Amino acid sequence: MHKQYTREQAPAMRRHSLTTAIAITLALGMAGPALAQQAAAEAGDEAASNAVTLDKVMVTANKRAENIREVATSVTVLSEQQLENMNSTQLSDFASYVPGLQLQSAGTPGQTQVSMRGIAAMSPGSTVGTYVDETPVGSNNLYQQATLYQLDLLPYDVERVEVLRGPQGTLYGAGAMGGLIKYTLNKPDPS
Repeated sequence: MHKQYTREQAPAMRRHSLTTAIAITLALGMAGPALAQQAAAEAGDEAASNAVTLDKVMVTANKRAENIREVATSVTVLSEQQLENMNSTQLSDFASYVPGLQLQSAGTPGQTQVSMRGIAAMSPGSTVGTYVDETPVGSNNLYQQATLYQLDLLPYDVERVEVLRGPQGTLYGAGAMGGLIKYTLNKPDPS
């Protein structure tokens, strides 16, 4: 049965219906963020249980082994596995993977000019230092033409290559004004 309303009852009924619709919309609008927070919390719990622990990357940029996250300088590390995956046999093979490292090859191995972060050699003195473990290689002397020759170490015994960008003169001397390329070799196996 359909109930009929008088003219006086109809506007009141419309107002009541409109008020009810607004109240329901507001209630759903406020419940949405609460439901979203609850869903996010459940997803966070699920993500925490599926979390992956990242490997620690140890570097010797400050002349002691420490986690790369604790080092206050810009460091790029290329591991032995990465060097093998790139099939790198010389410095120019992996230089394009290091931000800020530029090479100018003279066409033969070892005759490579290296600059970092745009600090090019303006004189025969070196601006990028090279170390093998904790031993400096080459010369930063003005008379040794240090910018013309760069170590092209075969990566067979290299554990990792650390490239430190920016001035490193405090720890590594005047020849590391632009940065440092540090080769860390595999430890010898006496067996």
